[in-house]
Amino acid sequence: NTAATSGSAERQRLRLIGMDAGAASGGSGDSGETASMSREPPSVGPSPHQSPGPSQGRTSPLPVRTGVPVCQVEECAKDLSGLTTYHQRCRICDQHIKEPEFLRGGILQRFCQQCGRCHHLDAFDS
Repeated sequence: NTAATSGSAERQRLRLIGMDAGAASGGSGDSGETASMSREPPSVGPSPHQSPGPSQGRTSPLPVRTGVPVCQVEECAKDLSGLTTYHQRCRICDQHIKEPEFLRGGILQRFCQQCGRCHHLDAFDS
């Protein structure tokens, strides 16, 4: 009687976690759990050997980057590949790094050598 009760409880526990008694005891019962364990996980994206198809990839167009670092100041676009890594990382040429003001995004700004970013002129002491 006790064995039948514990067997019934075990079957109920296995049913709750998605296995049947045959699969849990190593039998030939084909349950979803056993089948899913032998399958490979679903692919998250294209394999490294595939290029993304038209329905895969980015959903919004991004600006095309050529890999060549250029100055971020309006109407400059100087190639920074011959300058130091600091100039390349901050994306500013040797001329504009020293300028007291320049246009960037339609706003007069200045390069801050402390943080390596451009700020509105009000952020600087005169």
